[in-house]
Amino acid sequence: MSEVWISELKSLLGETHVSGDPLDLEWATYDFTGDDRLGAKKAWAQRPLAVVWPGSTEEVAEVLRWAEERKVPLVPRGGGTGVMGGAVPLKPSVVVDLSRLDDIAVHAENLLVEAGAGARLGDVQRALRPYGLMVAHDPWSQGIASVGGAISTDGVGYLAGRFGSMGQQVVALEAVLPGGRIIRTRLSPKPSAGPDLRALFIGSQGTFGIITRAWIRVIPLPETMIFRTYRFRGFEPGFRAIVRLWREGVVPDLLDFGDDTPEEQEVSPGFEDEEGRTGILHLGFFGLKEEAWGRFAAARRLLEEGEVRDEGEEPARRFWEERHALAEEEALPILKSRDPVRRAQMGHLEYLNLALPIGEVLPYRREALDLLKGERAFRAGETGIWGRPEVFSLLILPRDGETYDREGFSRLLEELLRRAQRRGAAMEYIHGTGVKLLPLLKEEWGPSLEVIHRLKKALDPSDLLNPGKWGEGQDF
Repeated sequence: MSEVWISELKSLLGETHVSGDPLDLEWATYDFTGDDRLGAKKAWAQRPLAVVWPGSTEEVAEVLRWAEERKVPLVPRGGGTGVMGGAVPLKPSVVVDLSRLDDIAVHAENLLVEAGAGARLGDVQRALRPYGLMVAHDPWSQGIASVGGAISTDGVGYLAGRFGSMGQQVVALEAVLPGGRIIRTRLSPKPSAGPDLRALFIGSQGTFGIITRAWIRVIPLPETMIFRTYRFRGFEPGFRAIVRLWREGVVPDLLDFGDDTPEEQEVSPGFEDEEGRTGILHLGFFGLKEEAWGRFAAARRLLEEGEVRDEGEEPARRFWEERHALAEEEALPILKSRDPVRRAQMGHLEYLNLALPIGEVLPYRREALDLLKGERAFRAGETGIWGRPEVFSLLILPRDGETYDREGFSRLLEELLRRAQRRGAAMEYIHGTGVKLLPLLKEEWGPSLEVIHRLKKALDPSDLLNPGKWGEGQDF
């Protein structure tokens, strides 16, 4: 990058908040996608020109004004914990790391928390606790993910069945548009009239503007937490039981359901379907004791009308207590040491996280398992439901003893995703599309993708904000 440009950025942000150091550039080239999840698309990544750390919304605006004048692309970056490549530069760009925008203010009387885009979700939760409040967005990466990143990918957490995605909990946003204009939506549940401008930034991966601050709805810390685990003879009876809960309006706070072999589920054999798989359903009902116990009583009555085993409260309670362990044990040390080698080697596994029409879940699951049975190198692991009955997940693993085939893996995943799309699915419900799913955007959005491209062109005519993440200008 031109030394003149580096000097200009340092004059805007300060000497220590601009870097062209090769180690900083290497770290900012990728997020937590890992070599295996990104596959051959890893080659699309472009090394950044520089990394900058603005310390205020006005400094972010200054960077966007500078970029517009110099026609330099920018890639916003939150905690860098994404697993789809949303923060991966596709053009030589300046990475705008928002980690210094980490202030938090609790507005308890309004049931809101105000947080900078770089604030960690775990820090937000700790700030709320003395007020008896919490945010209902609770992903596995809560301790390491940022507020801005969660909104920009419209992330989903363990409480999403009852409270929705991160975007559904946002009451107001502050963002900087290309060219440096700062906008802020009102602190009201909906606009007076017209389109809801929050929707432009929620889930748009920093392509329409850079989120700098958010006001998020909060809920009381629960007075009571009721846990229960049920075991089913495979996936289908468990799924039908979950649909019954939703049909009757009995929505748990925690719902995690998966089926696999008893060995993989760490339970004793003896309650499996004809394929040797058993289903484990963890439920949690949180809130005021009368309300939580009422929902639990209704759920228990509905579930126990079918063939089911009550496994007690301990497995679900343990699941809840250990839900953040993966991030704390694996991702957090990598982030602290900023170790790009270990980050790239996160393991040979893949989760599909699909949002399917309820009536398509069982047919799609059967289709996917039949396809995987014919694969020499890969096999199906756990299949499950997360949060609500439409959200279907499938774990894909290499078969024991087989050489890992990255290209074959990518082809298999794209085939599974295309089959899901044909059944009306959204191909990634939880993490956004990033780089990983770019070749499938046209098939999912159809003619609607042109609407997104027109919005992008109107707001960002020079295509400087996270360019390429909607497939604009690319032929797949």
